[in-house]
Order: sequence, then C-alpha cells, then structure tokens
Amino acid sequence: MTPSPYTDAVRRLLDILVVVAKKPVCTAYDIARDLGLPMSSAYQAVNEMERLSWLARDEEGFFLIGAVPQQVALTALGYDFAAQRLPPVIRYLRDQTGETAFAGSLRAELQIGTFLLGFNSGGVGFAPFQSFHVAERADFDQASGATSLRSFSTERYDIARTAVEFLVVPLRESAFEPGHGALVVGICWQNKDVDRRTVLKRLVEVQELLAGRSRA
Repeated sequence: MTPSPYTDAVRRLLDILVVVAKKPVCTAYDIARDLGLPMSSAYQAVNEMERLSWLARDEEGFFLIGAVPQQVALTALGYDFAAQRLPPVIRYLRDQTGETAFAGSLRAELQIGTFLLGFNSGGVGFAPFQSFHVAERADFDQASGATSLRSFSTERYDIARTAVEFLVVPLRESAFEPGHGALVVGICWQNKDVDRRTVLKRLVEVQELLAGRSRA
C-alpha cells in the first residue's frame, strides 16, 4: 500500500530529529543533504519544527532537539519535570567541566535518549537514543545521591574499547518505577583522569537549583 502524505510527513519529522540528535547541524541544507530531501521540503519542515518547538538552537546556531519531543519523552518515562529547564543547566555543566554533559534515564541501564546536550571537542560522543549497560555502580555521595557508573555501549561489548565513566545525580524518580527509575544529570568521560569532587560540586549546584521547582 502506498504511504499516505501524513505518514511521509511523520517519517520526515522523525528522520530530522535523528539527524539533529546524531551530529552537529546548523542549516536546513545540511539536513536536506543528509536525508536526500528536496531543499524546499527541508526548509519548510525545519522552519515549522522550530516554530512548534520540535527543534531549537544553541548559542552557536546548531540545532537541538526541542522542548516538545523532550517533554513527550519525559512524560512517557514517568518523570514529572519541565523539559525546558534542562538545556540551560546541561550547557552550564558542559562549559564548567569541559566534558560531555547530559540528562538521561537511569534504570538497570542508562539511556541518554533525547535529553542529550553538551558535547565538547574531544569528549565522549553518543549515538541518538543510545543505552549503556552498567558494568559497575557505586554510591559516590550520600547527601546528593550521586552515583558513579562504569558502563559500556549495549551495541558494542568490548569493554576495553567502549568503557565510559559517569558521575550522575538524581532529579526525579519515575512515577512508573519508584525506586527503580530516575531522571539524572551527569558528566561523562573516557580514557582520562577527572577530578570527581570538582564535578560533583557542579552537579550539586544544578540539583539544588532544580530541586522542587521543575514546574515553576
């Protein structure tokens, strides 16, 4: 059966989101080239997605996943949290630590999902919606609930090559999985020594800023 124009439009929207999540792009031309779309269609789609907050831009003009799909993802996972509060603090963590900062869902695995923001040159990079198996997990700071993780990609099980270190603090428990699922913000790095106590200070700043004020 021939796909309907509506189905094609939805597929195009999702394809654009994946491109934006996967790598830095700053123009509709970049998206059109990646997806093989006509330029007019790409410009129209991107402009409409920005207008409806499906796409946003960072301070350098690169596209980001917008507040609407982020909120859809948060709600679907049971997190009572306003998505628009995440991008500023993720960028702050990135700039203050010089490492890749992110927000994600921590259960048995860590899923970065559409919350990922804050790459730094030379830092850890993620594929869109990537999950990490938690190989090692330890309490790092009782007061903040900070957790230290050592993980490797579920797509590649060679720990020696894919191990990533994470330090995360919780923001919200999942309403669907109390005690077993948490929205977290964190910093990650690979193949280097990082001052975890300095990173913790930044994470606690963000945690305290957002505590109890997600719907403000």
